[in-house]
Amino acid sequence: VLVADVYGKGVRPKDDKAAAAQVGKMYQDLPGLRVRATAALNALRAQAAKAPIDTDRIGALGYCFGGKTVLELARERGQA
Repeated sequence: VLVADVYGKGVRPKDDKAAAAQVGKMYQDLPGLRVRATAALNALRAQAAKAPIDTDRIGALGYCFGGKTVLELARERGQA
């Protein structure tokens, strides 16, 4: 399991309003979101030598903003 922090280093929204503002920024920069999601996937794949990961059978799921992130990852990879 990989849980990716796509907001970026040091970004920790204090409440729902601040979190919504961060999500809004990500929706305005979908190419940036795709880059971050792809970097997270690459970080997971890089662990294959150290953990039992079948890099040919990786799935992704998400709800709400996480779901959007998964869709953008699929779009980046040409699978959506």
